[in-house]
Amino acid sequence: MPQGVLEFQGVTKSYFGKDVLISADMLIRQGDFVFLIGPTGVGKTTTIRLSYLDERPDRGRVIVLGHDAGRLKRRDVQMIRRKIGVIFQDFKLLTDRSVLDNVAFGLELTGVRSQVARERAEEALAEVGLAERRNDDIQRLSGGEKQRVAIARALVREPHLLLADEPTGNLDPDATARVVETLRYANEVKGTTVLFATHNHNLLESVPRARVLFIEKGKIEEVER
Repeated sequence: MPQGVLEFQGVTKSYFGKDVLISADMLIRQGDFVFLIGPTGVGKTTTIRLSYLDERPDRGRVIVLGHDAGRLKRRDVQMIRRKIGVIFQDFKLLTDRSVLDNVAFGLELTGVRSQVARERAEEALAEVGLAERRNDDIQRLSGGEKQRVAIARALVREPHLLLADEPTGNLDPDATARVVETLRYANEVKGTTVLFATHNHNLLESVPRARVLFIEKGKIEEVER
């Protein structure tokens, strides 16, 4: 059986006295594509933030790539984050940089030589269909194109785990389909483990083999397909 990549064990997380997750359990194995569904405000973003070590649980254990988040030192957190790709709804791109610079920048920060980083960035942009836009300013791109740049930025690091927080929330249907297909390709062809948070249940049919987890009343439950 594939090993666990991400696990929640009895996780509780509260904000301002309100419980968002309550003794929640979750197990994602290597090679999984998992949709995390539920309406706005039920804890999908909290789950994603706990998963990339931006938050720590109030109670319970979050185990990421074999490491217990509660026992990690700051330098260890940075090391593990290098193995995680994160895609946000609002892109979080550098608006004063080119498309290529946005994808290469994160690699350069980890010590990859500039030339190598740019070569790998060009390969990642080709994978998401944006090779011809590599020298364009970010501001010239559509919302769907910006999200594909964000995906390329995440994939260029060859992550063990890819976390997507409502990545299609602001996109039209065509752009949404392209984003989902790109993440499906990363999972099925490259073997990347994907956790895709969304409130759009229509996306589930686009990845028939995906597992589906549903958040409700602080619990994370698997949905039979």
